[in-house]
Amino acid sequence: MLRPLEVLFAFQCQFLKSLCGRTSVAATAQLFLAESHKFAVYIDYCGTYHWLCDLLERLKADSAWPNVEDEFQQKMAQYSDKRRLGLRDFLIKPVQRICKYPLFLKELLKYTDVRLESSTFDELNQALTLLKGVCEGVDQVQQRIDSLRLRNTLLSSYCDSPELPLHVVAKLGEVVLSGPLYIAGCSDKGLEPLRPLGCVLFKLFLLILKPRRSGILVPQFWFPLHTMQVTDDGLVHSWQLQHVKSGQFMVFQASSPHEKQIWTDALKGAIVDSTA
Repeated sequence: MLRPLEVLFAFQCQFLKSLCGRTSVAATAQLFLAESHKFAVYIDYCGTYHWLCDLLERLKADSAWPNVEDEFQQKMAQYSDKRRLGLRDFLIKPVQRICKYPLFLKELLKYTDVRLESSTFDELNQALTLLKGVCEGVDQVQQRIDSLRLRNTLLSSYCDSPELPLHVVAKLGEVVLSGPLYIAGCSDKGLEPLRPLGCVLFKLFLLILKPRRSGILVPQFWFPLHTMQVTDDGLVHSWQLQHVKSGQFMVFQASSPHEKQIWTDALKGAIVDSTA
């Protein structure tokens, strides 16, 4: 699991050494374009970043850890007089750095005349496109890891139910989106009061849970998405999720228009995928 870190470190040292030798925008553009395919090492590293953070937390429990940390800080003091940074701060640096390279190239493009330096402009644009692709790859890896962590948290806290057993929930796959929403059911007596519940959206399934003070998550409602449709009720924060055949619906309310947009887009996308 340490291999991606070693490969990334070796590439970054080589790349920065080459970059320092480039004294013009044209030469810099050529370097980025020539080396752009190697930036994929950042995607591999980001896939192991959370594992490294978890490993670091386990090591901190060791009685010898304070001595290791002191030795690390003494060595770092030889290279920098800046504020003290822990090992975890350094682990996140590559994740932050890959996002800065496209910004750097955009700045170079801003000051490159497309008429007088057309080849340099084109090379910067190509390199920018490739590095944006790397950043998208990093985001996708991060989303998958977040999804797995959410799923593991859900399964470890789930209150097993005869109506929706844990082994069934475990087969629902990756979590697409999750979070608290205000939800109201509709009965023969009319619309029920809104109450805060936890929502977990899978690719083909929506699960609504009630959290207990103990941390246990109790299933309240669940829907296979191919039977549902999203209806906008025209209000700023809310929408309806309606059963296609029966017409029965529930009202969902988010905390902001932006959160509403995120949830309705995700629900509509999952419903389309479930009926494909």
